[in-house]
Amino acid sequence: MNGNTEADPLADARYMDSFFSVKPVAVFISDKTGDGLQKLTASFIDTTGIILHPLVSQKKSVRQIDKDSLRYSYTWVKGQQRFNVQVIRPAEAIHDDPRKILINGKLLRPGLELDTSLVDSGYEAVILIDSAILMTFGSKEYLYLTGHVDDCNGIGCSLFYNILYDPAAHKGMIAQQFRSDLTMGYDRENDQPVFIYNEGYNDMDNQLRAVLLSGKVYSWNAKDGVKPFLNRKKQQLQFEGYFKYDNDSIFMTRMVMQP
Repeated sequence: MNGNTEADPLADARYMDSFFSVKPVAVFISDKTGDGLQKLTASFIDTTGIILHPLVSQKKSVRQIDKDSLRYSYTWVKGQQRFNVQVIRPAEAIHDDPRKILINGKLLRPGLELDTSLVDSGYEAVILIDSAILMTFGSKEYLYLTGHVDDCNGIGCSLFYNILYDPAAHKGMIAQQFRSDLTMGYDRENDQPVFIYNEGYNDMDNQLRAVLLSGKVYSWNAKDGVKPFLNRKKQQLQFEGYFKYDNDSIFMTRMVMQP
């Protein structure tokens, strides 16, 4: 992003000319056949192999369990299936003290039951859970949770936490993103979830009047954890691009896809 702090029409013009002089390697057009962002997503991951199962929120409570701790408890159900998610935090909101996440009474320990390779370590001190949905990838079910920063201020208010959890293996992964949930897909060949992870911000550049996009594709399963999703040349699938404020079409400046 251009770092100029004072208006300089000539510098702004040179910046825009330089940026837009790079010919896009691909364009995903928003038209009657679909949204450009959806077309971009479909070119990298298979979103058709996922079935979403809404869960009914049955109970939500906050309770002091002793003089030092508060327990946030959430219960979601689907038929005979029941998922109780708990976040236990210090009674005094001290942002350095880690919180505990439990699903159906079982603790998700960072680095053990919970893969934390795509989240800053500070999440432990601030996370609260917002919502849950059940996802089927192929024949296997996963619980997908979203969360936010508790008592946020400033930039933290735009931070979303995403947890994908395998109930059968009691293992999960957590990834943080700004202003968006994870975009999930299904790797049919290896029977596992994949997802597009946006590193850092999707930046709004007011000088370019455009939003800058970037993403990398990862896979996750309970056995192998989070792994870069590679093409047949052993390159991680990824992209960089932008869309203009007045045009929803996606212009790609860099893409690594299946050959």
